[in-house]
Amino acid sequence: MGRKQTKSGKIRLTEVAKLAGVSPITASRFFRNPEALSLSKRERVDSAVKELGYVPNLAARALASHRTEVIGVVIPSLTNNVFADVLRGIYDLAPHRSHRRRDPFPHQQRIRRCVARHLRFFRR
Repeated sequence: MGRKQTKSGKIRLTEVAKLAGVSPITASRFFRNPEALSLSKRERVDSAVKELGYVPNLAARALASHRTEVIGVVIPSLTNNVFADVLRGIYDLAPHRSHRRRDPFPHQQRIRRCVARHLRFFRR
Protein backbone atom coordinates (compact mmCIF):
# COMPACT_ATOMS: atom_id res chain seq x y z
CA MET A 1 0.00 0.00 0.00
CA GLY A 2 1.46 3.38 -1.00
CA ARG A 3 1.72 6.56 0.91
CA LYS A 4 -1.53 8.51 0.95
CA GLN A 5 -1.09 12.28 0.78
CA THR A 6 -3.29 14.61 2.77
CA LYS A 7 -3.75 18.27 1.87
CA SER A 8 -0.70 19.14 3.98
CA GLY A 9 1.25 16.17 2.61
CA LYS A 10 1.60 14.60 6.06
CA ILE A 11 0.62 11.10 7.09
CA ARG A 12 -2.00 10.95 9.83
CA LEU A 13 -2.30 8.50 12.67
CA THR A 14 -5.62 7.25 11.26
CA GLU A 15 -3.80 6.14 8.12
CA VAL A 16 -1.26 4.22 10.21
CA ALA A 17 -4.11 2.58 12.12
CA LYS A 18 -5.92 1.59 8.93
CA LEU A 19 -2.80 0.03 7.40
CA ALA A 20 -2.02 -1.83 10.65
CA GLY A 21 -5.61 -3.04 10.98
CA VAL A 22 -6.11 -1.47 14.41
CA SER A 23 -8.17 1.40 15.79
CA PRO A 24 -6.69 4.93 15.91
CA ILE A 25 -6.70 4.72 19.72
CA THR A 26 -4.57 1.56 19.56
CA ALA A 27 -2.16 3.24 17.15
CA SER A 28 -1.93 6.22 19.51
CA ARG A 29 -1.29 3.92 22.46
CA PHE A 30 1.65 2.45 20.52
CA PHE A 31 3.47 5.80 20.94
CA ARG A 32 2.34 6.58 24.49
CA ASN A 33 2.44 3.17 26.16
CA PRO A 34 3.56 0.36 23.82
CA GLU A 35 3.66 -2.22 26.64
CA ALA A 36 -0.15 -1.99 26.81
CA LEU A 37 -0.40 -3.59 23.35
CA SER A 38 0.04 -7.22 22.44
CA LEU A 39 3.23 -8.10 20.63
CA SER A 40 1.40 -8.75 17.35
CA LYS A 41 -0.33 -5.34 17.45
CA ARG A 42 2.94 -3.60 18.28
CA GLU A 43 4.61 -5.26 15.33
CA ARG A 44 1.76 -4.36 12.95
CA VAL A 45 1.70 -0.72 14.03
CA ASP A 46 5.49 -0.49 13.91
CA SER A 47 5.50 -1.93 10.40
CA ALA A 48 2.83 0.55 9.26
CA VAL A 49 4.75 3.46 10.82
CA LYS A 50 7.90 2.47 8.94
CA GLU A 51 6.10 1.80 5.66
CA LEU A 52 4.29 5.13 5.68
CA GLY A 53 7.14 7.12 7.19
CA TYR A 54 4.87 8.43 9.93
CA VAL A 55 6.37 10.91 12.40
CA PRO A 56 4.24 11.91 15.43
CA ASN A 57 3.27 15.58 15.50
CA LEU A 58 4.46 16.81 18.89
CA ALA A 59 2.56 20.09 18.58
CA ALA A 60 -0.70 18.20 18.02
CA ARG A 61 0.08 15.96 20.99
CA ALA A 62 0.69 18.98 23.20
CA LEU A 63 -2.56 20.62 22.12
CA ALA A 64 -4.61 17.47 22.68
CA SER A 65 -3.08 16.55 26.04
CA HIS A 66 -2.54 20.08 27.41
CA ARG A 67 1.05 19.02 28.20
CA THR A 68 4.25 19.84 26.37
CA GLU A 69 6.89 18.13 28.50
CA VAL A 70 8.91 21.33 28.10
CA ILE A 71 10.47 23.15 31.02
CA GLY A 72 11.11 26.86 30.66
CA VAL A 73 13.96 28.40 32.61
CA VAL A 74 14.82 32.09 32.76
CA ILE A 75 18.40 32.81 33.79
CA PRO A 76 20.42 36.01 33.57
CA SER A 77 23.60 34.54 32.11
CA LEU A 78 25.00 31.33 30.70
CA THR A 79 28.56 32.44 31.28
CA ASN A 80 28.21 32.30 35.07
CA ASN A 81 29.06 28.77 36.26
CA VAL A 82 26.37 28.86 38.96
CA PHE A 83 23.61 29.15 36.38
CA ALA A 84 25.22 26.53 34.16
CA ASP A 85 25.25 24.14 37.14
CA VAL A 86 21.58 24.89 37.85
CA LEU A 87 20.69 24.09 34.25
CA ARG A 88 22.69 20.85 34.43
CA GLY A 89 20.78 19.84 37.57
CA ILE A 90 17.44 20.55 35.92
CA TYR A 91 18.50 18.60 32.84
CA ASP A 92 19.62 15.63 34.92
CA LEU A 93 16.46 15.47 37.06
CA ALA A 94 13.81 16.34 34.47
CA PRO A 95 13.33 12.88 32.91
CA HIS A 96 12.64 11.39 36.35
CA ARG A 97 9.97 13.85 37.42
CA SER A 98 6.36 14.48 36.52
CA HIS A 99 5.84 18.11 35.59
CA ARG A 100 2.06 18.31 35.75
CA ARG A 101 0.56 21.57 36.87
CA ARG A 102 -2.89 22.97 36.39
CA ASP A 103 -1.57 26.36 35.35
CA PRO A 104 1.05 26.03 32.61
CA PHE A 105 2.45 29.47 33.53
CA PRO A 106 2.28 29.62 37.33
CA HIS A 107 4.93 32.33 37.61
CA GLN A 108 3.93 34.40 34.60
CA GLN A 109 2.65 37.33 36.66
CA ARG A 110 5.78 37.34 38.83
CA ILE A 111 8.03 37.32 35.76
CA ARG A 112 6.07 40.23 34.26
CA ARG A 113 6.52 42.22 37.47
CA CYS A 114 10.27 41.56 37.52
CA VAL A 115 10.63 42.55 33.88
CA ALA A 116 8.56 45.69 34.48
CA ARG A 117 10.72 46.67 37.47
CA HIS A 118 13.90 46.00 35.54
CA LEU A 119 12.73 48.09 32.61
CA ARG A 120 11.86 50.98 34.94
CA PHE A 121 15.54 51.27 35.88
CA PHE A 122 16.46 51.96 32.26
CA ARG A 123 13.70 54.46 31.48
CA ARG A 124 14.26 58.14 31.94
